[in-house]
Amino acid sequence: MSADGPLNLYNAINVAINKESKGKGVLVAMNEEIHAAREVQKTNTTGVATFKSPNTGKIGSVFYGNVKYYLNPTRAHTKASEFDVSKLSELPKVEVVMGYANVDCAMLDAAISSRAKGIINAGVGNGNLYPTAEEAFGKAIANGVIVARSSRVGSGETTRYV
Repeated sequence: MSADGPLNLYNAINVAINKESKGKGVLVAMNEEIHAAREVQKTNTTGVATFKSPNTGKIGSVFYGNVKYYLNPTRAHTKASEFDVSKLSELPKVEVVMGYANVDCAMLDAAISSRAKGIINAGVGNGNLYPTAEEAFGKAIANGVIVARSSRVGSGETTRYV
């Protein structure tokens, strides 16, 4: 039909107007695939077919405007999400710090002193904290800062940290 750009736009419009798309939340339609936006991630720095949902897979396909769904997203999304921002006039300041072995906590200390309301640890593996970072994050929590662990690994979930 055309080059990938115009075809992606054509297919995305057809996904948006398709009555079966209603209630599925925000969607990503590219390269003849339909993904739930909450699950999709860029998996290659330069590849054109880079958007994938490694934990759940695509929920449908769109081929020259013909939309087919195979799955329904089951996690809360959009207005049903636990992230209600409708009453906020501005978003709180949140910093992201890299976690790694033998981490120097200077960046974490800077995030705390900058009065961040939240700090995300972009950790290794399961979002694990190096012992010195664990102590610094404990201080942040004691000062009312919300702390979240995340992982730089491309798929999987972080487990509960105790």
